[in-house]
Amino acid sequence: MKRFTVHCSLYFVSSILATVLLSTVLMGCGYHFIGSGSALPEHIKKVGIPLAVNRTPEPGLEDILAKALIEEFKKDGRLKVVSTEEADTILHSVVVSFQTVPLSFDNKGLVTVYRVVMKVDFKLEDIRDKKIIWEEREMESTLKSDYKPSNDLAVTRTLKDEAIRKTCRDISLDVISRIHEGF
Repeated sequence: MKRFTVHCSLYFVSSILATVLLSTVLMGCGYHFIGSGSALPEHIKKVGIPLAVNRTPEPGLEDILAKALIEEFKKDGRLKVVSTEEADTILHSVVVSFQTVPLSFDNKGLVTVYRVVMKVDFKLEDIRDKKIIWEEREMESTLKSDYKPSNDLAVTRTLKDEAIRKTCRDISLDVISRIHEGF
């Protein structure tokens, strides 16, 4: 019994030491948990998010994207969303590409599933230092937003709009992660 207790005690102590050592190494290399910090300069506390620029023929994307960005930044809470006049930094966005791509067809050749594909250019401008501190071109949603067309055009439009909102939310979450994590 003593041999088992000694073995368990050594295992327990070595596990604790390994955990402490690993934690020390990870903290020393700048590692931190997602959502717990920011790679932004210290003076940046407030973000302004103007209406996006829409360079596609799809109407309304500029408004849907801006609303999604504002909503997700508010939920995240690391930067306060304010007017561009009050902001320490401004997030500029330009929708450069939008498509509804047919994914599958029925036996008559009619589309049964579409996927929304949207690409957006982003720039985060530091107002005080008058420089771009983060930029990404043609960012695309990592989640897939699909919808099934209906014989009713109003229903199809509603489903397409929901897929667009989902795409904009996903892109917004990705933007927040990349800005704060420095990628």
